[in-house]
Amino acid sequence: MMRRWIAAAGCALTLLAATHSAVAADGPDPASDAAAAAAADAAADVTFEAAPAMAPVAVPAAAPAFAPPAALDVNSLLHAAAVTYGIDEARFRRIARCESGLNPNAVSRSGYKGVFQFGDATWRWASARAGYAGWSVFDAQANIYSAAWLMSQPGGFGNWSCR
Repeated sequence: MMRRWIAAAGCALTLLAATHSAVAADGPDPASDAAAAAAADAAADVTFEAAPAMAPVAVPAAAPAFAPPAALDVNSLLHAAAVTYGIDEARFRRIARCESGLNPNAVSRSGYKGVFQFGDATWRWASARAGYAGWSVFDAQANIYSAAWLMSQPGGFGNWSCR
């Protein structure tokens, strides 16, 4: 069905292009008009099927004026999170490097995941309290900001073996 529709559309475009080039060259040509009419008659013998229905596409009113935080790299996220939560950035960065080598997709043999190597249970409650409930532990922004929130709490740095 789709092939037949595409072929018919291609014939119509060819006919349109031939007619346009003949008229644009030096005005209408009776011979070209006869050829165009013959091609139109041949195209009329084709059974057209309705084009597939397409859902309307929502177009944003305007592009965002800045890159969303998720588009930032790990180093930028580490800096922003440390500043946001008022924690020692050097220590925060050192722990991230020790835990995962700054790899958001890191998984340890013990099953800890992400930049700060969260366990599943810790991730569920810490990410929820940091405002990232339901986010993937592998999302660099969610992982880093959740760790920063946790480290900003009393005794928070004690949750990591890396110092």
